[in-house]
Order: sequence, then C-alpha cells, then structure tokens
Amino acid sequence: MNDIPDAAELLAIARTTLLDKLLAHVPPELRYDALMIANAMAIAAREQTTGEQAARDELARLRALQDEIHENFRAFVRGRRAD
Repeated sequence: MNDIPDAAELLAIARTTLLDKLLAHVPPELRYDALMIANAMAIAAREQTTGEQAARDELARLRALQDEIHENFRAFVRGRRAD
C-alpha cells in the first residue's frame, strides 16, 4: 500500500488548503489572483491525471498512421514496379 500522494493528489490538497484555509485571509485586491491560482491548480491536477493516458492514446494513433503510410508506400512502390 502506497500512502505517498502523487502529483495530482498533492495539487488537490494544496488547492483545498488554499480555498478552505487561506482564501479568507487574502486581501480583497488579491482574491481574484488566489482564485485564479486555485483554478490553475485544478487544471494541472486534471491534466496530470489524464495526460499520461492521452499521451499513450496519441502515440497509438501515430503508430497506426505510420503503419498506414508505410503500407500505402509499399503499395505505391509495387504499382510502380508493375509499370
């Protein structure tokens, strides 16, 4: 069992702390900035969680495209040899 939080969990903890404990003490003129930081933290946590799968999916699509291009090139070369 791993009790060490990953990057997404750390971002979520930090964001919750910012919103629940610190925001009330932020001066009014900096409140928007603090909320913007909290939003950026949520986005970063979400991308951390989904980013790795998205990268694997993109790699699979690129490999399939590469295979298709390679097969089309082979067919082209075979057709040229037949001429």
